Amino acid sequence: MNKYLTISYKLLLLLLIIPSTTLSHHSRAEFNQRLAPVELEGILTKVYWRNPHTEFDLLVANSDGSETTWKVEAWGGPTTFSPQGVERSMFVVGERIRFLGWVSSRQEKYFGSTNALLESGLETVLHFSADPVWSDNFVGGTEKAIRFGDIIPNTEEQNLGIFRNWVYAGTGQQTRDWPYTAETQEIRLKFDPLYSDVDNCIAPGMPIPMNPPLDNQFIEIDDNTIQLNAGYFSTTRYIHLDVPDNQTPPEASPLGYSVGHWEGNTLHIETTRINYPYFDVRMAPQSKDVRVLETYTLSEDQSRLDYKYTVIDHITFTRPATLTRVYLAIDEPYKTYGCDDEV
Repeated sequence: MNKYLTISYKLLLLLLIIPSTTLSHHSRAEFNQRLAPVELEGILTKVYWRNPHTEFDLLVANSDGSETTWKVEAWGGPTTFSPQGVERSMFVVGERIRFLGWVSSRQEKYFGSTNALLESGLETVLHFSADPVWSDNFVGGTEKAIRFGDIIPNTEEQNLGIFRNWVYAGTGQQTRDWPYTAETQEIRLKFDPLYSDVDNCIAPGMPIPMNPPLDNQFIEIDDNTIQLNAGYFSTTRYIHLDVPDNQTPPEASPLGYSVGHWEGNTLHIETTRINYPYFDVRMAPQSKDVRVLETYTLSEDQSRLDYKYTVIDHITFTRPATLTRVYLAIDEPYKTYGCDDEV
């Protein structure tokens, strides 16, 4: 017997004795991941191949012989799927498909999925850090944690330095230490996606755009200005180099004011004057005194960037918070990951 519980219509009726609420599909709060995942199987009738989360319409047969259409939300979108081998062409309308995940606690006939088993027998992992559950024949997930390693361009010959597109190397190359205060933890536990900027498609301020594992792009504007594009919500930042000590800084803004300098192959960036009130998408509060210190270290062969940020804010953390990850150079177009970007 499969270790996962297959959903029956009667079970679904029990799970869905809740008010129907129309929500943006960018939150995970409505899927109770403390429960064991369940399976939902039916005929695929439509594919919404878009960022930030791909969705599917699934026609499910009920125990009484009737049929119901469910909306299934994947744990990622084209920007994260494509590099891991999960492609739109794999999902064929009219074929039978099985999803693994959780029923929404807030929307009727809505399901969040981390894995899908196609009629062909291929399993697609729909979460960049999940594992396959049904098959040894699969694409996506943690098996692709280090991505693009076999197609790195000849970066030394190109000699572009930092000024190119960089892609996330994978979960195996990342660390995160966010020591929230007790007060912040309590606020995050009470998070309601109905009132979240991100869940309502409002572009966030720093440092949220630097948190998701998405593409970065560096452009040299002039000797004193670097444009840093972060894929999340198509964010564009400007790094100001060699700023005189007596220069009057600009007014505070959601992305703040970023000042940088080079030390060898490492670009150091300090961002202050941030007036965005949240540190993360669960609305952890941050103060106007928050400081974000970043370093991008270019490897000798120019194929790799080692990234680290340190966030200093006594309102949010008991000590400085850190995140590290690796980016790899690749000759691929820069990709953004906005709200409902159609692909």
